Amino acid sequence: PDVDFQVDPGGRFQVKKPGPRFAEEARAAFSDAWAEDPICLFIEQGSWVDSASDKNDYLICEYTIWNRSGQTLSGLRAGLFFDWDFPWTGSTATRDRGGFNQTEGLGWMFDSAQPRYRGLAVVSPMGTTSYRYFSNPNEIFNGFTGTLKYDAMSEGFVQTLPPVAGDGSHLIATGPYTLAPDSAAR
Repeated sequence: PDVDFQVDPGGRFQVKKPGPRFAEEARAAFSDAWAEDPICLFIEQGSWVDSASDKNDYLICEYTIWNRSGQTLSGLRAGLFFDWDFPWTGSTATRDRGGFNQTEGLGWMFDSAQPRYRGLAVVSPMGTTSYRYFSNPNEIFNGFTGTLKYDAMSEGFVQTLPPVAGDGSHLIATGPYTLAPDSAAR
């Protein structure tokens, strides 16, 4: 199922405007307790938005993944999936385009009729280890299975451009990580 994560006690998404350091700061915490086969992960999510004119066009999200299993966990991967749906007005997303710049480690999508871009990058030391662009009608709408998700997070840079024009989405990932008990990766 797609309901693997449970909000941790005290971990409900909270936003502070202004935050202690930035114009807007948010925090959430959750665990994999609802997964079919939980492995005792605890995840903290923090996000920041700055209002300075040279920094007001991006958002930083930081995920800290803790191993609370009491044993070493190997082969862990973390990924984010986004379906931006350009244009936002109307019922279809036929103008999605995108790709991946391996030099920058940046996956991006844009509206082919207007210069509205959205991008994803992994900024941890390991960086981006896998990226996949999906044709939603042909790949996602037929069932975004656990196997397809794992393959997209582990196969590297196989499909980095839209296979067909139209409604698309993308996934960016990092890993594999090995976490000792009570240690974390960011």
